[in-house]
Amino acid sequence: MHMKDCSRVIGSCNGLVCLLGFSSTIGPQDIWIRLCNPITGFVSEKLGSFRQSRQHAFKRLRCTFCYHNSTYKVVVYCCKEVKVFSLGDNSWRNIQKFPLFIFNYMVVFNDIPVNEGVNEGVYLRGTVNWLAFRNKLERVQCLNDVDVEELVIVSLDLGTETYRQLLPPLGFDVVGPTIVVLMECLYFSYHFERSYFVMWKMTEFGVEESWTQFVKISYQNLQVNTFGWSVMYLRLFLFPLCFSENGDTLILASNKEKQAILYNLRDGTATRTSVTNNIKWYISKDYVESFVQ
Repeated sequence: MHMKDCSRVIGSCNGLVCLLGFSSTIGPQDIWIRLCNPITGFVSEKLGSFRQSRQHAFKRLRCTFCYHNSTYKVVVYCCKEVKVFSLGDNSWRNIQKFPLFIFNYMVVFNDIPVNEGVNEGVYLRGTVNWLAFRNKLERVQCLNDVDVEELVIVSLDLGTETYRQLLPPLGFDVVGPTIVVLMECLYFSYHFERSYFVMWKMTEFGVEESWTQFVKISYQNLQVNTFGWSVMYLRLFLFPLCFSENGDTLILASNKEKQAILYNLRDGTATRTSVTNNIKWYISKDYVESFVQ
């Protein structure tokens, strides 16, 4: 399926894929979304068009696609402004400003620094959640190791359109932290001591005391390349993508490899996917087929 006017996959729900498109003109950009179903071939018209005043503004957008209260919604964050698109109304609404600055950093993929797809909001049980700085009063451009006490998870309740703040697991320095929803649970992951990839699971969503260390994987077991640790932009970043259907295998994306990593949680072994095309695995989205349109 080729659509030249769409550049980015926001996510998928119930077999529908949400795509972000933008105009290529110099200056202010028109931005829109489309919904499609790769199985049926359905493609919607352009939806929710709006204009951003800055060129390349689409790169600053953090977008989340979800299904809430019997309607499809897109939540967009940009520079503390938050807006919500509802498919039924076919319109955007500005809501309460984001209380903090989201955690933002660059990763290098195929020698090109990018930040698209990093720290997109994740949907869980009627909320959209982002990783943010607790006490930063301005946008942070360059990051070194971060003390986890500097971070907070900001959770937007789509029903009340209000925010609450949740603490991640505390007590250590982290590199490349991220949050992800896997099998209807919130996970917090990071790199530790330049030797391990660690994931914590919030076993009861919204309860900070329920954080439990889920897995701690050595780079040796993952067989990953750690070259470039001394330079922030060249560091290794791993992103949890999904579990296998039976939950035995964790699938990870790496910014330093053209293949996804399949880590067996039972025996601690790692293999690679056979796909070797130039795929940006770290911004890939999970997808379940359906005939919805």
